[in-house]
Amino acid sequence: MAYTWLDMKSRAPLGLLVLALAARASAAAFVATVSASKFLKGNLHSHSNDHAWREYADGKGDGDSPPGDVMAWYAGHGYGFDALTDHNELTTPAAAGLTALRGIEITSYYGPKQLPVHAGAVCVSQTGKGTHSKSGDAGAMLQATVAAARAAGAAFVVVNHPNYEGGLGKGALTSASGYDAIEIASGHPEVERDDASASESAESLWDDVLSSGRDVWGVAADDSHDFKGQIQKGESALRAPGRAWVQVWAPSDSAEDVCAALKDGRFYSSMGPEMKSLSVAGGEIAVEVAGAWDKKNDKIEFIKQKTGRKESVVSTSSNPAASYDADGTEGYVRVRVTQAGKRAWTQAYRVKP
Repeated sequence: MAYTWLDMKSRAPLGLLVLALAARASAAAFVATVSASKFLKGNLHSHSNDHAWREYADGKGDGDSPPGDVMAWYAGHGYGFDALTDHNELTTPAAAGLTALRGIEITSYYGPKQLPVHAGAVCVSQTGKGTHSKSGDAGAMLQATVAAARAAGAAFVVVNHPNYEGGLGKGALTSASGYDAIEIASGHPEVERDDASASESAESLWDDVLSSGRDVWGVAADDSHDFKGQIQKGESALRAPGRAWVQVWAPSDSAEDVCAALKDGRFYSSMGPEMKSLSVAGGEIAVEVAGAWDKKNDKIEFIKQKTGRKESVVSTSSNPAASYDADGTEGYVRVRVTQAGKRAWTQAYRVKP
């Protein structure tokens, strides 16, 4: 059929409209829906000097301050909650001014070198402890440590500092199951050092687990020990509080609501940047960052993982507010913010196939 100039002019918009409608009909959508602009700041990993005369196998607080002082520090610095996680023993301090989450750092060691495997058992109902084994199977020890956390009634279980002293790696994290989150960023200077020297960072280990199809959350936490401003005897650096945290959105600051939010992944993690808002709706994920912004150095990165492939940064913005539209090829999308040299991370949000 031959078309006149008038025919083509009248038909072209219709064709474009059909294409636009078809694209809209096939648009991707996220599994989750998030609309968060009010956040409660909290820490999930701190230590006191409670039971300081005992060894880790039985339970020990290796911090420098009493439990009440630890909680008072967080309450006085704008935190809404803190989990006191002494080694292999439940410490339950009275806390004024913030919500105290009951926690334990389930502490195990394995192999000829007795490498560490630590799990943060948060929102527990009773005490619990890890174990020692001569076996060199890191995955089996992680599985046993997670089981001990669940036996203590933990509603939320975090694999703490996976690269610390070379204790865990990709194979152990993907072979073990039953945990909710991985500590991808730590305020503990020795943990940061070990993570920087590892062949794969804790963040990339998290990515490996996510890429395997499993949903686990990313956590940033202090692992604080030193509240008096002095390096403890036998330590190489000050393990101070206030360096890494989570920001939860929950109906209230009650322990019940905070624990439920953690379990559901209703939080982002940070070592500095704070978000004004986070939105995941339909096929769009969007963030807005608070505070001073340097367009030359600060950035918002959108990271996606294509099914069966490693993840990659697919969009970068130099503005403090940015969004990304899923195209349907993603397994998941997450956001990483860099501001004043420090980072924050959203959770990874799955895209409907």
